[in-house]
Amino acid sequence: MKRIFAVCLVALLAIASQVSADVLHADTPGLTLYVRVRTADTTSVAVALTEGTGNGVGFYTVTDAALVSGGLNSAGTYSYKVFQGAPSTSANDPLRGIGQLPWSGSVELPTPANATYWAATATASTNAALFSAAQVESEANDALVAKGLDHLLSAAVVGADITDNSIIAKLASKSATADWDSFANTTDSLEALSDTVALPNAVFDNTELSPARVIRMGNRNDGTSVGEKPLRMRIGEQYKVWLDMSAVAGQNVWLDDAETPVSSSAELTVSSTVGVNRELVVLDLDAANAVAGSTYTVTVDVIPRADQIIKAKFQVQIPSD
Repeated sequence: MKRIFAVCLVALLAIASQVSADVLHADTPGLTLYVRVRTADTTSVAVALTEGTGNGVGFYTVTDAALVSGGLNSAGTYSYKVFQGAPSTSANDPLRGIGQLPWSGSVELPTPANATYWAATATASTNAALFSAAQVESEANDALVAKGLDHLLSAAVVGADITDNSIIAKLASKSATADWDSFANTTDSLEALSDTVALPNAVFDNTELSPARVIRMGNRNDGTSVGEKPLRMRIGEQYKVWLDMSAVAGQNVWLDDAETPVSSSAELTVSSTVGVNRELVVLDLDAANAVAGSTYTVTVDVIPRADQIIKAKFQVQIPSD
């Protein structure tokens, strides 16, 4: 009988110890801590935490009675934060932890266990150095800088910031050893590339002209129509180019003819014959002998009617890489 009584007593003491501490917070020994329980949007209850002794050093708790005495007397599930300092419902004290408290109105409900999340990080020197919110933000920022990720949005980038043959370098460079320095944003950026082709998927006689290049002609001045955007070619490339004259000659005007095109330099070869169909002029370009970093001008006389000649002019850019 005595043995049965002893077992029951131990069980009752264990249950009592589980429900007597409604907030259990592990932290550095010797601190002055309190719990701030949020009871509504603008109201809170603040109660001091008590540190244990012996094996309980570094563990901070608060009892049911202390919470009731502090003003927590309505049932609900409450969010709480653990701060360092004297109990306050508004002070900007250092945050040490967070948690939730299921509450009956006078005692803690049995589930779930209400251990706070540890507002800390482990280090080689202290193994448990606690940080404020500002320190955590600083550490996160330092980690981003250490990996160069700050250059994505908040810092300027130079070639040395991007490691050769990294994924970013290979996306930007065609060299055998991918090097960020070969990327020129004035010619290689998405905006620069979009400026070189006005109509990348135009249709001519029900035949899609991709990968042909279509240049929309406009800005007619003194009989000269200028290409609205330059054409970009690399050394060695050959393109069939289409000049869209609809904005100049009119949508319903079919071209009669086009004369032999002329390049500003023999370095860029232009076909000696051209073709016309409706409001489009077609000619061939060959950049086999082009020079890197050069800009060439191509002109061709377009004849929409027998009594009119429009001099069409557009530029071809060769990137420096």
